[in-house]
Amino acid sequence: MKQSLSILIIEDDKYSRLNLREILHPFGVVEEAIDVESAKIKLASAFYDIVLTDIELGAGSGVDLISSIVRKGSHCIVVSSYESEEVIEKSYTLGAKHYLSKLKLKEQLPVYIHKFLQAKNARFERFLSEDFITQDEELVNDLRKLCDINWKNQTLFISGPTGTGKSLLGKLIHEMTHSGTQLVHLNCSEISENLLESELFGHEKGAFTGATERKDGKLKLAQGGTLFLDEVATMPLSMQQKLLKALDEKTFYPVGSSTPVKSDFTLITATCENLQEKMKPARNFASNENSESEF
Repeated sequence: MKQSLSILIIEDDKYSRLNLREILHPFGVVEEAIDVESAKIKLASAFYDIVLTDIELGAGSGVDLISSIVRKGSHCIVVSSYESEEVIEKSYTLGAKHYLSKLKLKEQLPVYIHKFLQAKNARFERFLSEDFITQDEELVNDLRKLCDINWKNQTLFISGPTGTGKSLLGKLIHEMTHSGTQLVHLNCSEISENLLESELFGHEKGAFTGATERKDGKLKLAQGGTLFLDEVATMPLSMQQKLLKALDEKTFYPVGSSTPVKSDFTLITATCENLQEKMKPARNFASNENSESEF
């Protein structure tokens, strides 16, 4: 599996950034942020496999960023010359995986990066031995290539006949990109049209007959993880439009609520139907209309 990572360094000292970049460059693409505000912008706009943050960042503190880093699903490493036991304990409590001294980075940091990569590869090998058992080397190589792609907060569509392992592939993508987070599964063909909106977006108590209590929808439950929508082709067009709006804005309204809910997740959809074939009549109709308009 390709050993290439997306890494963010949050450090206000120029020479410390250069030192970290030199150490980390062999492991993948390295970006930098020099303060808390620029770090927040970077974290909001992209996903990083590993984020390293200093504690003292001018007017701000790297401790204040740890929770945001962890919520994004990134592996958080604190690098600092500031070794207060209280700060170290708080960093680990907030979710940092390691707290390393700047004086020992050249010796220690590569060791932790290698361990991170080994754990990632181990998840892939475990999946092949326990869930997706195959002797097809070509298929295994294709799966490895698929897992090298950064699917975090992206949308993936899987098509193929029933029984080909679409759900297993979705599970693999989740394990490789969101290890330790929630995988929320919904088979759209099993939910009636009038209940599908509630399943996706949730509802408030009394929103409709039978809504005896408030319920969180699949979109909210998938926050920070993966939402897998199976047999998505059975979803009514009106619901597709609402889902598209929610995905575009990362915000939606539960049934019966005027309060918006935010949720950020990776969406994986699957269907056994050939959507390309289903789109042909619409294409032909559009082509005929264009041809007629030329005369």
